[in-house]
Amino acid sequence: VLSVADLTVGEPILLISLPQLSARVAAHPQVRNVRVERILPDRLVIHISEREPAAIWQSQGVQHFIDREGVVLKEEWFSAHAAAQHYPVITGREAPKHMEEFWKIS
Repeated sequence: VLSVADLTVGEPILLISLPQLSARVAAHPQVRNVRVERILPDRLVIHISEREPAAIWQSQGVQHFIDREGVVLKEEWFSAHAAAQHYPVITGREAPKHMEEFWKIS
């Protein structure tokens, strides 16, 4: 989060654009939601929720973890504990695009 926030220690807190900061953090593929708040006189708080694996997508012999929205996740983004859980396996080239429908029927 700190690297994508692109903040400098000592930067005047009132000159930091909260919408721009929020957009930079939200652009990281691991971030699902972000909310930034300024607490005067000297604090910024960045609240994030991370994407979490919800299913395994199998396509052309390769397996990927995807979240509930169908976003492909990198394995290093979540703990070994999460990787050891049992997830539904979905197949097909366009399967991640249909995750909302999948969750409605499962």
